[in-house]
Amino acid sequence: MNYRLEIEAVIENVRRACEFVVALGKAHGLDDTACYHCDLAVEEICTNIIEHGYKYNGSQAVIELQVAVLPNCFKITVVDDAPPFNPLAASSPDPSMSLEERVGGGWGVVFAKKFLDLSYEYRDGKNHMVMCKRY
Repeated sequence: MNYRLEIEAVIENVRRACEFVVALGKAHGLDDTACYHCDLAVEEICTNIIEHGYKYNGSQAVIELQVAVLPNCFKITVVDDAPPFNPLAASSPDPSMSLEERVGGGWGVVFAKKFLDLSYEYRDGKNHMVMCKRY
């Protein structure tokens, strides 16, 4: 089964994207923990697109969410046309540093990578972040 949602790329719509994914997850048997993992990942990726990709000027841009329910994977694909950026290639924060030494940001992708299988592709002028919650 495949589902699709488009949102205007503004921060106020991130919650709507997360609710869409969680509702589908619950409808297809994901438990609360799995739904939370998907929620966290979608929130992080969409927020990063809006903040870094569109520089909070995405009111004319669209973020597309595609959800596919596969036999062993709840697959979420987030598509946008912001400048190419692979968050998986960015350096991760160093957890051994003291809180005072750490630079803000980057932790959401770390957690998303811990809970879901992630892949990135830039294709047809668009970023495609694919997240798979295995079950």
